Amino acid sequence: MTNVAFLNYLLLLLIKLVPATTDQFDTVVIGHDATIESETFGKDVVETTINKILHNGIFEDDMVFLRRLACVESTYGTEAETYRSGYHGGIWQVRIALRAHSHGRA
Repeated sequence: MTNVAFLNYLLLLLIKLVPATTDQFDTVVIGHDATIESETFGKDVVETTINKILHNGIFEDDMVFLRRLACVESTYGTEAETYRSGYHGGIWQVRIALRAHSHGRA
């Protein structure tokens, strides 16, 4: 598994494991967490997701890798092809094989 593939897998796993808080981050509002909604996009969603990961001590310092990956892969989810039909890679364009593996179906 390549480093990027491993980090994609780890990111997907972490997003599922890190609980949302109520008002700690910009896109998290009481009862509503935009970081776990389907097809959300934007730099604020990326920043909030990264802040959730960093806040929980999962990556002490990712050297802005996750932010750069979101920018390069989908321009923070704003590219037209980000949520194309039949592909569910999201802002970070996590590959289907990695999603299936993280759900125990690989």
